[in-house]
Amino acid sequence: MILVTAVLSGCGGGNTPTPTPTPTPTPAPTGPPTITAISPASPTVSSAAQTITITGTNFQTGMVLTVTAPRFFFVNGPFQQQSLTATSVQVANLTLPGLGAYTFQLTSPSGDKSNVFSASTQFRTSGSTWIPEGVRLTDAQNNPPGGGIANVMAIQLRDGRWRLMYNAIQSAISPDGLALTLENPPHGLPRVGADGSTITATLPRLLKLSSGQHRVYYGCSVCTGAAAGMYSAISSDEGLTWTPESGLRISFAAAGETLPDAFFSGLSVVPNGSGGWRGYFSNQTRQLGSAPMLIRSATSTDLLNWTVESGVRVGPGSQLTGIALHVKAIANADGSTTLFYWRNSPGLGIYTATSADGVTFTKETLLESLGSGGDPDVVPVGGGLRLYYNWGDETGGAIYSALNPTGAIATTTIARNQLNDAAAMAAERNDPQLVRVLTDRVIDAMSPVRIPRNHPVRERISRAEDNYRHNQHRTVFEDAAVDALNAFADAIGAPAWAHTNLAQLHTFRAVLEAEVPLLGGTVPAGGVEMSSEMSPLEGVAVTLALANRKIIDSGYQVASDEWVRRLRAPGPRLHQENQVPLGFTTAYRFAVERWLSDEKSDASLDAQALLDRLGLRR
Repeated sequence: MILVTAVLSGCGGGNTPTPTPTPTPTPAPTGPPTITAISPASPTVSSAAQTITITGTNFQTGMVLTVTAPRFFFVNGPFQQQSLTATSVQVANLTLPGLGAYTFQLTSPSGDKSNVFSASTQFRTSGSTWIPEGVRLTDAQNNPPGGGIANVMAIQLRDGRWRLMYNAIQSAISPDGLALTLENPPHGLPRVGADGSTITATLPRLLKLSSGQHRVYYGCSVCTGAAAGMYSAISSDEGLTWTPESGLRISFAAAGETLPDAFFSGLSVVPNGSGGWRGYFSNQTRQLGSAPMLIRSATSTDLLNWTVESGVRVGPGSQLTGIALHVKAIANADGSTTLFYWRNSPGLGIYTATSADGVTFTKETLLESLGSGGDPDVVPVGGGLRLYYNWGDETGGAIYSALNPTGAIATTTIARNQLNDAAAMAAERNDPQLVRVLTDRVIDAMSPVRIPRNHPVRERISRAEDNYRHNQHRTVFEDAAVDALNAFADAIGAPAWAHTNLAQLHTFRAVLEAEVPLLGGTVPAGGVEMSSEMSPLEGVAVTLALANRKIIDSGYQVASDEWVRRLRAPGPRLHQENQVPLGFTTAYRFAVERWLSDEKSDASLDAQALLDRLGLRR
């Protein structure tokens, strides 16, 4: 028989040689074994078991196979040998979890060793989900090198570029999220708390606010003069500078955290479906081991004061009992929540789990094509998702990325005024289903309140847009949008500044077109000036978006002509979005959302009346 074992390199430990069933004996060889080839010649990186074939000479029963992995990775055993002959053997149950060169060597029962044969792994390059894109940045490229590289946090800038923060204190800039250039000086998180205490920020998670600002939540692995727990900082310049916010977001006591030497990962936040927010976080220790590291959740109505929910979402104490670290959450189009998290052992790799209510997670999936990566961060790109991850230790490693070209994500977590142009491009094929996808994204992004997915107004808007694209529905005129918005303002008793006029609406369309080019100007004007006509969907989007800005942005809470004057005046624009809505109370918005759940409520009837005024057929 063949005894097989894995010799580990870098991190991890060895596997005890495990005997396998005795195959049919082969003739005694006349010399040491020799390896001439491995098939496939470039095995695929995967944390799932696979089979390779080793060919050569002088193979016999009783040999031992030794596999050495690249630095930072290790192979799992025991392996299984199949179909042994004097010139070949299949090795099953082999995991090759990282990118790099693996070596293979056979030792005969008499102690004769074969040559050391090297084979380099490759990432999977096709498939429908999570196609690895390769290395984005290595520690050798870091400044200075040798300090490790981990914990990526990606920010898309207004000009389309990306800023990637890593190690909490370093950063790189990229035109496309793939080719990275180190920023010097780097733009990292503050090392001093709001009270002057020394804080070593760890495992950050980013949140874009409706104000355009960014908030980052992070743990504190070294807290000199500060309490252990969850902290936050705010940036108004897209991550160039960060200002620590006072107080703890979540304390150890509130979370019931008792592990020695523990710290938290930053909150990853999604809407919770009831007008507030749910954040997910995990605990961790400096010495990763078998301690009960798990994912908890907390809720908030203001993103600063958080109440930890009872129970465990993923990890010991939940239905998914494996260790779960450094969670990233996304809100899906159907209202469900998907968590991405890392497991260090057993079953090393990145996992996902989805829950309809955001609380109970019952099934998880290993993203095997990523190998044994960790610390996932997920961002929307095009019509799909990009996942950044890393692997290494405190002295080295690399950042990788993978693409899910058909990934489903509803909208950016809080930046509801952003819309993905890829959906508009897809809808240009005039497929009714794609038009509905675009309609849902427009409503989710532009509406000042959340409209249920099955609400009749969504179907009405989608049907009108599809009919328009087939020359079966008329356009929407700007004056109709003005009339609809003003009638809505009158119906709810809004202040005078909530009203609009043609000058403001037409100018606002130009502002919106700059943010979402493929949605604006849907009706050709025959010249350089934008037409006063719009497609049904653009008409709805402009009306909802302007109403939303008037609710959340103090710069819009002035007379319409004054807003136009300020916008056209030379110098910096005077308006600035506010984090807390002004004029309309949060309670009002939540009440409207509840009313919309009833198709016969006043709020639902008002929504239908708004579409009537825009000219959309029932």
